[in-house]
Amino acid sequence: MATAKLSNTAVLLANVPVVNGITAADFVKQPAVSKTFGKFKSTEIQGLIAQAAKSAGQSADTVSNTTGVGQFSFTPTQLESVGYLKPDTVSRFLTNSTDIVTVLSSPIVWTGKNGVLSLEVLLSDSKIQSTIQYELLQLGLAQLTSTRASIGNVAINNLTSQELGGIVQASAKYGAAVTTQWIKGQAPASIVTNIKIIAQSGEYAVYVVDAKFPENIKGQETPSSVSGTVTLTTLSENVTKIIGNNKV
Repeated sequence: MATAKLSNTAVLLANVPVVNGITAADFVKQPAVSKTFGKFKSTEIQGLIAQAAKSAGQSADTVSNTTGVGQFSFTPTQLESVGYLKPDTVSRFLTNSTDIVTVLSSPIVWTGKNGVLSLEVLLSDSKIQSTIQYELLQLGLAQLTSTRASIGNVAINNLTSQELGGIVQASAKYGAAVTTQWIKGQAPASIVTNIKIIAQSGEYAVYVVDAKFPENIKGQETPSSVSGTVTLTTLSENVTKIIGNNKV
């Protein structure tokens, strides 16, 4: 009797539960992805981004010294790694301090990439935050590939998209260096559980997008709320014309 093939990541994620896995509603809240990278489909990347937001569990306009920035709980290290904070911001201002709110509140630390000139700009734009998460995922894969990391004898690039989703999700959050240490069984014990939970959620996100979500929601996103689109002066003039018309 044939036995089912275990996934390449089964040993790394044995007995790790899925925590706050995404639903179809979570998926469509995230902007659809137009560009892909690696072997991921656009919907799989959208799922990974949606899962990162759900795992963080924080609103886009929130920032704190303990939970980070925005809906993905960005750390200054993450923001610096993809070019939103100036090089060496973390090493200069946060090596001996955990007051990230004060540091990031200064406009001098921001590069202006994608129009993000200040902390306030970033906190007010959830779509930019989703773009940053995309960039972190893309960077995570590139860095893992450059390290030639492997799980057993399987190179990172030869993993399935589901297996890769977990590894890349962890790399986007904790960096390729720490993720590679985890793969090798060398990561600090204090962070291993968190890495496993994030990686398991990434695998789950790719799985449900591919196997569980209906096709008619893929490529869609929930429209954002809209206000201020009607000019009241013009509206009032038109209403007056209608009411004042003798034919009405």
